[in-house]
Amino acid sequence: MSEMHRVRSLELDVCEFHPQIVWFLNQMRHDFAPLLEFFRCNFHGDSNPDLEYWLKSAGTCHLFRGGAPLLHSLSISGTQSSPRLLPPRGGVTSCTIADLQWADAHDKIVPLLTSMPLLTTLTLNNVRTIPDEPFGFPVLLLPSLKSLSMTGYAAFWFCGVLVSPLLESLTIIHSSNYTMDDLLRNIRNTRKFPLLRSLAIQLDVDALVSDGPTEARVFPSLDAEFMKSTSLLTHLRLDSTEESIRLVIRSMMNPHQAEQGPESVLWPHLQSVDFMNCLKSEALDFLSYRNKMGHSLADFSFRGVTIRPAGGDIAEMRRLLQAWDESYEYYE
Repeated sequence: MSEMHRVRSLELDVCEFHPQIVWFLNQMRHDFAPLLEFFRCNFHGDSNPDLEYWLKSAGTCHLFRGGAPLLHSLSISGTQSSPRLLPPRGGVTSCTIADLQWADAHDKIVPLLTSMPLLTTLTLNNVRTIPDEPFGFPVLLLPSLKSLSMTGYAAFWFCGVLVSPLLESLTIIHSSNYTMDDLLRNIRNTRKFPLLRSLAIQLDVDALVSDGPTEARVFPSLDAEFMKSTSLLTHLRLDSTEESIRLVIRSMMNPHQAEQGPESVLWPHLQSVDFMNCLKSEALDFLSYRNKMGHSLADFSFRGVTIRPAGGDIAEMRRLLQAWDESYEYYE
């Protein structure tokens, strides 16, 4: 790889194994990549004994042992991918891990993540851990992490072991509907994300509806205590059923707050709310309440339709919500 000193972005995308792949990887083993900023490794397909032997050979890092000092963005995906296919990553600040189902995932992912002490943005898509529950595992300390996005069923495990005191943004998409409350309860009880400012949760609504009455139990831990443990929150997005969101709104409108005054309002810094399923009457009550308590929102969204309720004019909010209903019917 005589031109490696000029490369800024490198993607290895392998769907079928070929003997030359090991030769190609071996050529990069001792390379120095002084300008490399982005590296993506995607290995799919069946396992291959030659590749497995190469990966198990001596050493923990198999690519660019000469170093990649400017590397800041890393992506690893595919059922046959391995941390040993990655270059040195001490300076990486952004990482995406996807489509991994390692039987010993926690033994590989934890060292992989802790090898990136400057990591600020982490995306985990369809990463499975076995077992699914975090109990009994040591903590995973990511001291610089500020943004975490997770898709799939491993969110409960990762949130359970994760220690990231600087985390500001948490996105959970299509996690298990049955472990979501355990996940939220863990965050609430440990108060592990005190600087959290953005929370987005998107569940499988069709599965929830088919479950019938159990849907109301999706967010029981998203209660007043949870809101107190994440008091700096400014952005909230929930994609769930009307019933589960209704219960969240009830928690946010605890009648005892009105008696205690504006200083007792939960999530006092909240500026943006996006409820993907919400009744108009409940939305109006919620917006009116926030305005009455002196904590009006900057915007309120429903399926891409946004209104700006600041100012406290109830008639105007009602008019905006009527237009919101009509837009919803139009897009349906």
